Amino acid sequence: MQLVSVRRMTFVLLLAVGSLVFRASRGGAADEPKVTTGGESLKGATKEVMDLKVTPVQVKGSVLGCMFWADKEGSAFWTLDGMGTLRLISFPDLKEVRKIEMDRKGTWLAPSAEGLVLTLSGTQEVWLLDPEKGTVKQQVKVPGLQRAVSALPLSTAFAVTGREMFEIDLKQGKAAKYAGPTPRLGGFDRPVLSPDGKYLFIHGLEVLHRYDVKDGKAMLAQSGPRIAQGAIYVGIQVSPDSKYVTLPSYAGHYGTKYGIHVYAVSDIEKPATTLMFGGPCGGGFSADPAGGKFYGDGLLVFDKEGMKEKDYKLNAGDLKQLLVHPKGGKLLVLGAGGLFLVEMPAK
Repeated sequence: MQLVSVRRMTFVLLLAVGSLVFRASRGGAADEPKVTTGGESLKGATKEVMDLKVTPVQVKGSVLGCMFWADKEGSAFWTLDGMGTLRLISFPDLKEVRKIEMDRKGTWLAPSAEGLVLTLSGTQEVWLLDPEKGTVKQQVKVPGLQRAVSALPLSTAFAVTGREMFEIDLKQGKAAKYAGPTPRLGGFDRPVLSPDGKYLFIHGLEVLHRYDVKDGKAMLAQSGPRIAQGAIYVGIQVSPDSKYVTLPSYAGHYGTKYGIHVYAVSDIEKPATTLMFGGPCGGGFSADPAGGKFYGDGLLVFDKEGMKEKDYKLNAGDLKQLLVHPKGGKLLVLGAGGLFLVEMPAK
């Protein structure tokens, strides 16, 4: 009788373990994030800094430099922090609309036509999340995963390992190794997609590589000259209107005196303009689609010809990202010292 009882217990335990393994392998309930809606206001006290209005966004945790607008109108934006918490924050009232808490840390977040694309470099997986329910729609294994990127119009994500790139069909949850031409210098490092989904940029040593994206496929189209001199902190920067791209570096670009070349996304060989920093370049860059101004570091303002107009002292710490609103006039400044909503002076 005791032997039968032990066998029965062993059988039950094996069934339980098998069930857990099956659920984990298919992204079941054990993997589902925790979702809360209708959170608190994250709006801090607005202060004036010179002629700017600066409002702290009181987000807990260290926000990563991969914020993006939730829609073309900029009615809200998504953040990811170092603990694996995603937040949808309304704009400009700065209320926490939705919070998705993962049971593991993500290292990069991107939008897509199918949902949120989350990089889990620790487990070497790309997750596709439902932005409303927080449920896991797809889990794709990419050995050596560094970062996966996509854009609102796309149903494809591009994942890189440093040496290789994979094209992920987000509807099917399948990855295929990129088989097209590769650049002469560098491999596949720290990719960035233009928000319109038409251009994929990859950092290779001191140069930019541009891939054209069509029908969910990427094809190497152009490699730029050696430009990045010295340390590179934030990596490739594309303006929110998908018009400009640059690769900021601490010592500026070769052939300039602490200047950063800015290129049209369709031509990374000849600069559209050069931003003259006049000193070390921290790495931030963006462009105002309404006013035609360029922004750098945290916070410098340049005119269309690249000449520095203003140098604001926001005390945001080492810069991680500048995210300009699609309608211009306002931007999010993310630094080691926090996240801030900045309203530029009216003309």
